[in-house]
Amino acid sequence: MTAPFDTLALAKALELTPLGKDGAEALARAMADVAMADLATKSDLEKAVHQLTVRGFSALVALAGLLVGAFALFR
Repeated sequence: MTAPFDTLALAKALELTPLGKDGAEALARAMADVAMADLATKSDLEKAVHQLTVRGFSALVALAGLLVGAFALFR
């Protein structure tokens, strides 16, 4: 997975600082690792959508059952 920002551009920009090339690359990698730690993957999102769809359908079925039961009870 790619970082949410351009790590190569960041490292190149930092090379001109006292960090130097190795320090700039290390800092860019560290920042990418931190930025990516809590990012949802496509698989995470697909699972969440599936779970919400199943829960929504289950709630709809339960509501339909309640309506049918109430209709039968008060008929």
